[in-house]
Amino acid sequence: MPAGYDASMPLPLVLDLHGYMEGAEVHRAHTGLEAFAGEESFVVLTPQGVGEIPYWNVLEQDGLVDDVKLISDLIDTTAAALCIDESRVYATGLSMGAFMTSLIGCRLSERVAAIAPVAGLRYPDDCAASRPMPVIAFHGTADEIVTYDGETGAGVDQLSFNDETLTAFDGLEMQAIPDALAGWAGAEGCADAPVEEAVSESVTLVRYDGCEGGSTVELYAAEGAGHSWPGSEFSAAIEGIVGPTTFEIDANELMGPSSLAHPLPS
Repeated sequence: MPAGYDASMPLPLVLDLHGYMEGAEVHRAHTGLEAFAGEESFVVLTPQGVGEIPYWNVLEQDGLVDDVKLISDLIDTTAAALCIDESRVYATGLSMGAFMTSLIGCRLSERVAAIAPVAGLRYPDDCAASRPMPVIAFHGTADEIVTYDGETGAGVDQLSFNDETLTAFDGLEMQAIPDALAGWAGAEGCADAPVEEAVSESVTLVRYDGCEGGSTVELYAAEGAGHSWPGSEFSAAIEGIVGPTTFEIDANELMGPSSLAHPLPS
């Protein structure tokens, strides 16, 4: 919660979902969204996935926790405890948290105004968003864990699994990031082909125009960046695990509520 919180002034809420194995405490340091929330006056909630190895049930597997319901319940709990602008609830996440963010965009489109997956944009085959869902995604082209082209990356060998998490991943088909972006664009009636714009020396904005309802579908593709959070010093400090981090853009600033002109339709 930002300092000087005023219970009479509704604030945006950002859900920030950790990656596989990462857990909420590490993820808080990774994204730095809490400090940014203080500067920009929004509430940030960083939930902890269940399990000895923290994960999200991104494929909605039977026998595992219903994480879509968990997120919906957390929105309710937070809105009951704090003064939240429920038209400005946003979701972001890293890696498996980005997979979950993508699923939230499909399942909770009546509650979440926009999504911002980092290093893990997906378009689920059975996506059933009830309205055009604004998407702003970030991905490094040299990501070796969730690869840009959808192929199996060498970084997967670094991961640990148990019976529960193997169930969570069972049947997961990786998607090339441009294909996932095109999936969202097609569902939202955007232009057939994206526009590409160089925003810095190594970062390209891939954007679909003409989307229904004024929605936007965008990807910041960082050439040579790894499985990392753009602009994160923590991410840069663990380069041996996640690969290079770009500082040519700052994901927090680009996805922050003050940058997103996408409240829920009234």
